[in-house]
Amino acid sequence: MKIRPALPADVPKVAEIGTLAFADDPSYEHFFPWRSQYPHDFYAYLLHDYRKMLATPGQVIMVVEADEPGELDVRDKEAGIRSKMVAYATFIRSGGGSTEELAKWNVDSRCLLFLQETYDSIVTPNRAVSRSALSDFWTQAYAVHATTSYDGKLDFKTLAVLPSYQRRGCGEKLLEWAGWRAHEEAIPIFGDATEKGRELYIRNGAKEIGRVILQEQTVGRDGDSPLVKLPRLETPVMRWDANWLSRERLGKIIPKS
Repeated sequence: MKIRPALPADVPKVAEIGTLAFADDPSYEHFFPWRSQYPHDFYAYLLHDYRKMLATPGQVIMVVEADEPGELDVRDKEAGIRSKMVAYATFIRSGGGSTEELAKWNVDSRCLLFLQETYDSIVTPNRAVSRSALSDFWTQAYAVHATTSYDGKLDFKTLAVLPSYQRRGCGEKLLEWAGWRAHEEAIPIFGDATEKGRELYIRNGAKEIGRVILQEQTVGRDGDSPLVKLPRLETPVMRWDANWLSRERLGKIIPKS
């Protein structure tokens, strides 16, 4: 299993993995209430978001490649994913560094093709997303972060694994990479988790520091989109200290010079 930074050419496949991994995710049910009605809009949102990340200093996408493509489940085959890429995580490094220092996290950062998608999103708004739910979620999450002390930090924004590769160590591999970077820069990591993901994070050094609460509601939008009833959702907010990785684990993942 290999981990590496995503390249611009990887982004379409990364977005496809995201649509599969988050198809039944309870948080994404709030973020994208109409993703089943408008699957292309869901994919387009992720595609634009990840292209923008690769053009922004301090932001990075790490991908996991399987040693062999292996057997993919039915949904994976339907998506047409044929590469060895099976998982990814997104990170944002903020605070405690200059723009030049942040750019070291993403040496390829520059204004790229996402300008066209930005224009398209204004002319043709995305029909799958609830921007108010996204805004509410991150406002609450960052308020929880602020209850603890830190200078710089690493936001562990997204972890997505193909359904057929879940529980095979992809998440731990990405967590170890984040732990190495946190150790190198002496900064904590913040993230959020589903209840299932919480077990993985606790097992790998995280502590729950609060919760984001999205209230039960029925949402609708203009046009043909149906009303969607969303359940109340509590999402744990997690923090890892800078030195949560043991020396033994750290020694195994420090890149060879």
